[in-house]
Amino acid sequence: MSRASRIADLISQYGQPVVDEVMSALGRDAEPEVVKKAVAQRAKATTKAAKSKPQKPLAQVMPPPRKIVEYIDPEATVNADWQWSPMSEVYEKLGGLSAVPEHVLDFGRFMADQAGRAASGGLSARDLIKAFTVTRASIQRQAVDAEKLRRAGLRLPADVSGKVRPEGAFGEWLGTPAGQAYLEAAQYGRLSPNAIGDAVAQMKPFGKQNDLREALEWAAKNLPGRQSQVSDLVAAGREMASSPDEWRKFTKDVKGIGPSKSGFLASLLGRGDQPTLDARQILINTGRPTKEASKFIARRGGAGGVEGVERLSARQSALDLALPEELRPYYQHLAHHSIWDKAGDEVTTHSDVIKAMRDFAVGGAVKRKKK
Repeated sequence: MSRASRIADLISQYGQPVVDEVMSALGRDAEPEVVKKAVAQRAKATTKAAKSKPQKPLAQVMPPPRKIVEYIDPEATVNADWQWSPMSEVYEKLGGLSAVPEHVLDFGRFMADQAGRAASGGLSARDLIKAFTVTRASIQRQAVDAEKLRRAGLRLPADVSGKVRPEGAFGEWLGTPAGQAYLEAAQYGRLSPNAIGDAVAQMKPFGKQNDLREALEWAAKNLPGRQSQVSDLVAAGREMASSPDEWRKFTKDVKGIGPSKSGFLASLLGRGDQPTLDARQILINTGRPTKEASKFIARRGGAGGVEGVERLSARQSALDLALPEELRPYYQHLAHHSIWDKAGDEVTTHSDVIKAMRDFAVGGAVKRKKK
């Protein structure tokens, strides 16, 4: 079992606050077995203390710092009428989140590896196609039970159970013979109708099949040849020598990737200077559902979405979550990931997506089923 999985198991068993407290004391590079023992001891002590003396909610024990209480959002020019909750309320909803948790730091290390590849040998057309199709698979789809996916024909690892997120399921599909055949053809600008049909069939439980087909076809026809441009942008982001606007300029004509989702696509390729303005972030920061935010995001041809992302980015900067300095270039995405998990009481390692992006590099033919 990987280090990230072992830490994730501890978080699932004992809770994020206890694990983060122990990791801060021992250091982020402490051996998992040492961490496990310390976490168990800390949890036991916490339980004993809770029985002897009622504990106040974390938000009452740790009131928002002055910089959060006095925080003011950047001036809005497109969406001045879009009301967001005070930053102090957001801070309390997040239980005083103060550091990027270990499982999210592991995703940050993956991002750093991707950025290193971009800066040295350069990313490939295959990398770009994988990142785009994984991102498109994640949009407006909900997690589905693993057994339901298996019944639809999707090959999942034996240890996968419970709900599976759409981007993770699609990442697993990319490793199947059909997924490999799709990538092998798509990286040269060719279509593989049989492989695309296989993806549509196996991802059916998530819905929006026509959208997935269109995304797979569009990627093959439009992304090969743009990998050099993307590599330069990712490498510049690694050095913090490029603005988010430069990345958004690239994604402006990438089909189905608006300003709100541009940061997620970037993260899979190794760039992390902007957050994702998704349903959960909207609910946390405005207290209102996504459908009410749509009109603001769409204003002036998407300029409202850009302004919303910049507002969220400023808020995340104000939170100033602790993380290793070498991961500072990826702060905005890692902060988003931390907030997303904290708000949903989840531990999202994205190990399936990481596997898809790091591996699945060799194409193969679709194996014909015996009749």
